[in-house]
Parts: sequence; C-alpha cells; structure tokens
Amino acid sequence: MKHDKELYERQIKIVDTQINGLVYNLYGLTEEEIGVVEGNKDGN
Repeated sequence: MKHDKELYERQIKIVDTQINGLVYNLYGLTEEEIGVVEGNKDGN
C-alpha cells in the first residue's frame, strides 16, 4: 500500500509539472515570471 501511494504521488507530481509548463507556455511567461509564480523571490 505504501509503495502504491508513493508511486501515485510521484506520478501526480510529474503531471502537475507538465501542466504548469503547458500553462506557462500558453501565457508566454518568461523565466522571471515563472519564478515569481512559483514563489522564487529572485525569479529563478
């Protein structure tokens, strides 16, 4: 059971990252803007 949960969590994280990338591209965000969205104070 624990193994299954970890597997699903990893898969969710991968898909979440892919979705974020698609949305960033859709809106034409720069690396600096992406950093702001993701909470990086220096934009990186």
